[in-house]
Amino acid sequence: MSGATNAGQAFDLTATREAKDSTYAGIVRLVEEAQASKAPMSRLADRWSQTFLAVTVSIAFARAGASTATVQEVPAWTDGKAPPRGRLHL
Repeated sequence: MSGATNAGQAFDLTATREAKDSTYAGIVRLVEEAQASKAPMSRLADRWSQTFLAVTVSIAFARAGASTATVQEVPAWTDGKAPPRGRLHL
């Protein structure tokens, strides 16, 4: 069951201001303005992240290109046996 019970006598309520002038309406207005705009630090972070991503991807592609350009022949001892001791084959 649901409902409401009056604890006292009926009363008349008179509004002295409009709803748009209420504290609640002011808070809602402030939240909407904040959501519509970006903070200066957020804009700065967005700009820097785009540049950082471009530089990082460029470096990765350059590194991958350099690696494939300098691939050496695989040493003969890679047939499952260990390399000879005392020598480093690259």
